[in-house]
Amino acid sequence: MNRLYKYLLCVFILSVSIGSLVYFFPHNMSDYDAYNRNLDGTVRHLLNGRLGYFFNLKYIGISAIACLILLTQINFKTISRSTLFSLVLILLVGVFLSFYAYINYRYISTLLPLMIGLMITLSSNLLNNKEQKTWFNSLLLIQIIIFALVISFSFYPKYKSRLVNTAVISSPKNLVQCPNIYHFINDSIGRECKFLINNLPEFYVHTKHYGVFYWSGDDEYFNNKGTFNLLKNKSNEQVMRYIKDSLNLKFVLTNQQLTPYSNRFNLILKDYFKLRKKDQLGNELYELL
Repeated sequence: MNRLYKYLLCVFILSVSIGSLVYFFPHNMSDYDAYNRNLDGTVRHLLNGRLGYFFNLKYIGISAIACLILLTQINFKTISRSTLFSLVLILLVGVFLSFYAYINYRYISTLLPLMIGLMITLSSNLLNNKEQKTWFNSLLLIQIIIFALVISFSFYPKYKSRLVNTAVISSPKNLVQCPNIYHFINDSIGRECKFLINNLPEFYVHTKHYGVFYWSGDDEYFNNKGTFNLLKNKSNEQVMRYIKDSLNLKFVLTNQQLTPYSNRFNLILKDYFKLRKKDQLGNELYELL
């Protein structure tokens, strides 16, 4: 078999194998944060997290895998200093990411341009012009297939509700539902009312109301004096007195995907607030009882 097709076959087999391991291994639902980041369980923690700068197909794609295949064939004595520098840089940054920043795909993705550049350089050392053309066209096809699978099995199931753009008309059986939570806030709630915003920064773009920014996952809210805990070392009754008397908040805005990060915060919403409105994107507006 021609060496080029051996390289391509290895890229394809490795990509499909990694994707299968990540997709078919059972999810660990006990850690909601890890599950939501697709880092739950040993396999996903390793392939999508610790070694995500090589194997996270969802955000890095196959460029790093292609680099690994080519590196097994390269003669290091013949590569340029700039290529060697890129290799060392990727290794050092990769080690740093694997220990300190693997939890967020945005940091891993910073290596993608360097990976693509390195792949082009390595292929030029191993392949002639005609082979390079076939190599890149074939990699593009494999990447399109991988991307289509990611869309079908990851992005679409998670975000399909956001693709629906039809308005939901309220009826006596469905008085809670509204087309857009921010339109409802602007049209129906006075500017004097204050909100606790659970990690939804778009609130400040779409409304002119006052909101205290809070993240239930870390139990932290922010003001001009710094960062503070809302629930820590307080009973539920103390939390509610603080929300009403110190923060002067009447509403809580959250999202169905965010409330599971804190069971206690979710219970407080159910016990001390009523669901006023929700929209098709999963945003929920709670009003103090």
